[in-house]
Amino acid sequence: MGKESIKRNRKIKYLGIILDEKLNWAAHIKHQGMKAALTHQRMARITGANLGLKQEHRRILYSTVAERMILHSAAARAPNLKSRQTKLLLTIQRKFLLFITGVTPHQQLPCSL
Repeated sequence: MGKESIKRNRKIKYLGIILDEKLNWAAHIKHQGMKAALTHQRMARITGANLGLKQEHRRILYSTVAERMILHSAAARAPNLKSRQTKLLLTIQRKFLLFITGVTPHQQLPCSL
């Protein structure tokens, strides 16, 4: 309108999903990763450094908060994920698994998960 030009944007957020110009989900997964890391820090702060919450309650907290955030748009992006994006999602989920089990990052996760 008038003499204003429209700026081209490389990505757009629609219904909570970030679509980039290549439609490869990289921007959305990166954004979700940053959001999940912040959520993980906040959950760890709430529960305390000494893991004052029982494992059952930490699992409920994960499934109601973090899992829903990570799985948002998973059905649409699953067929088109590259190995790098899959590794990023696994890294995000590993932080929460360590949080749930109470295992330190240098210990091996229990096989029962």
